[in-house]
Amino acid sequence: METLEARVIRLISEETKYPEASLSLERHLDELTADSIRLFMLVTRFEKEFGFQATYEELMNIVTIGDIVHFLQERQRKLDGLTSKQ
Repeated sequence: METLEARVIRLISEETKYPEASLSLERHLDELTADSIRLFMLVTRFEKEFGFQATYEELMNIVTIGDIVHFLQERQRKLDGLTSKQ
C-alpha cells in the first residue's frame, strides 16, 4: 500500500513533471510551481484526490511538500475524530 508521503510525491511529480526521486518532504513548492496557475492546479488536484477543500489561510501555511503531508494527516485526524463521536 502506498504511504501518504509517497502518494503526495507521486501526485506532485505527475502535476509538475519533476521526477519523484528529486522530490523530498523539505522541497519548497515555489521551486516546483513557477506561477500561481500551476500552484492552483496542484491544489485542485489534491482537493479532488483527497476530497477536501482548503481555506486560503490554510494554503498560506503550506510551503513545503512536508507541509502538505502534515495538513492531510491533520485533516484525516479531524475526520476520524468526527466519525468516532457519532
